[in-house]
Amino acid sequence: MEAAWIKNYGDDLYLKRTYTCIRVLDRGLAHASKNDEVRRNRPGREETTPTIQRRLRHRRRTVPRNMRQ
Repeated sequence: MEAAWIKNYGDDLYLKRTYTCIRVLDRGLAHASKNDEVRRNRPGREETTPTIQRRLRHRRRTVPRNMRQ
C-alpha cells in the first residue's frame, strides 16, 4: 500500500508543479496583455496620428533638457 501511495504522491506532485507553471505563465501573459492595452490606449497612439508625429513626441521625452536645441 505504501509503494502505491508514494507513486501516486509523485504523480500528484508532478501535476501540481505542471498546474503551477501553467498558472504562472497564464498570469504573465494576462499581465503582458493588460500592459499592451494600456500602451495602445495612451493619448497620441491612435492610428490617425502620423508616424512622424509619434516619433517626434517620443524623441522629446527621451532627450535630456540640456541637450535639446
